[in-house]
Amino acid sequence: MEKQSAEARETRDFKERLAEVLPRVIAAVSLIALIPSAWLSVRERVWSVLAGDLLSSAWVLLLALVPSIPYKVKVLTLVLLPYALGVLLIWETGPYGAGHIYIFAFVFFAALFGSTKSIILANGLAVLTHVAFALARAVNLVKWEQDLDSVIVISSNFVLVSVILSFSAHYLIDRYAKAASEERKAQAELETMLHEIEHREKNNIQVISSLVNLKSRPGVDPARAIEEIKASLSAISAVQHLLYRRDAFRIVDARSLVEELVARYRLLHVGMTWRCSWEGEKAELDGDRAVDLGLLINEIVTNSLKHGFPNGATGVIFVESSHDADARRLSMRIGDEGIGRRSSGSADGGIGAGVRGTKGDEGGGHGLKIVEAIARHLGAKMELEEGPGWVYRIGFDVG
Repeated sequence: MEKQSAEARETRDFKERLAEVLPRVIAAVSLIALIPSAWLSVRERVWSVLAGDLLSSAWVLLLALVPSIPYKVKVLTLVLLPYALGVLLIWETGPYGAGHIYIFAFVFFAALFGSTKSIILANGLAVLTHVAFALARAVNLVKWEQDLDSVIVISSNFVLVSVILSFSAHYLIDRYAKAASEERKAQAELETMLHEIEHREKNNIQVISSLVNLKSRPGVDPARAIEEIKASLSAISAVQHLLYRRDAFRIVDARSLVEELVARYRLLHVGMTWRCSWEGEKAELDGDRAVDLGLLINEIVTNSLKHGFPNGATGVIFVESSHDADARRLSMRIGDEGIGRRSSGSADGGIGAGVRGTKGDEGGGHGLKIVEAIARHLGAKMELEEGPGWVYRIGFDVG
């Protein structure tokens, strides 16, 4: 429905532009043609034709010079005036005059400004007009020099040409409107995409700046900080990759994001065993929340790699996801089967209870604070799971 409405607007705009331009063109041509036509009318003493030429030229000139004349008045003039003038000329001068051309112009303008129904009606009226004049010639109501056969042949040819060109013109206008609508839609989508890219770049720069500040605090090994920042950039890159390769530019499929991140970890850490699972239907996130989720997964995985398997040990790191489409909630378990937690603070078992590694280690309390900060920004509820390894339970609303 929206597409049809856009095409209808394009068609209407095109026809309004035609209604502005055509009177000017017709006025210029009619003024040139008026001189020989008036001369012939005076010579042959066909005063009705002279009057018709003068009045029609004056009216078209008025349409061309007065832009405030309503669109409907212009269209009715462009459609009906040629028909009236054509009937007059055929009656007075016969089929060899310009009357048939005006009848054709009537049908053609009906095709330009009307619907398919209008074209059928205009062609029908043109056929009836030609038939009426042929019958008038057959019973000698008109004093033409041409015989009936010539009248029928000429009229038939004009009818055939009118039908072909009128429907062709209407088809071309429809195609133009469709192409113009699609072009305008593509332009709007491009502008939206550029706006989204600009928005995404600003957000990503802010996120990267915050990560650099968090990772490069005093006492941190610069090489390790750089590696962690590179891992975070990889998570952001995964989101951008998913955004730019699908039609819905602002939406990311959470399952695809999780699977792509795990695939990247497999390539970088071949000694580890990676487990990735998804239950339920797909879950979609906007770009900003997808970045948050990617960074959250990356921070947890990075901590597992640093602290879950000391002295070059290997083991299992997993990302398990479950989407409840009815509740529109995504639940995740992210962690490892490594050495687990050792208390270095309170022992209440909460999210800040203990940290893995030695007290004061940057992978401990500080790493946990980063995870908590990202989770808050994502709007996720998070808790540590009791048991071996270091496992986060995360839940947040989607959609």
